[in-house]
Amino acid sequence: MEHRYKLIPDVSPADTNWTAKVIVVKKCPARTALSSPTKYQNITLMDPKKNKVQATIYDTNIQAFEDQLVPSKTYLISNAAVKPTKQQYRSSNGQFLEEQKLRKSKKTILLC
Repeated sequence: MEHRYKLIPDVSPADTNWTAKVIVVKKCPARTALSSPTKYQNITLMDPKKNKVQATIYDTNIQAFEDQLVPSKTYLISNAAVKPTKQQYRSSNGQFLEEQKLRKSKKTILLC
C-alpha cells in the first residue's frame, strides 16, 4: 500500500494528524534569542515538489536532534506543531511557503 504524505503547503496549524516526507536542505547553527535566554535552531526542509519551509527547534530539542535532521537526508516528520511565522521573521526571498514554521517537539521524526 502506497503512503500518502502531505506536501508542505498542505500542512496547516489546524492539522493534528499528518506526515510529510522532507529533505533537510540546511541546518543552521544554534543561536540565542536577542530578547530572552531561549536557544533556537533553524532548519530548512524541502518536500518532493521542492516546497520549502523553515523549521525551528528550541532549547533541549536542539541537543535531542543533534545527530538527526542531517542535511541531504530524507525524513518523515509527523504531527509537529505548525505556527505561522511572525511578520518580522518572514523571509524576504519568499522561500518559505505559507510563511509556516514547524515547531519540533518530541513527535515522530523518522529517517527514510
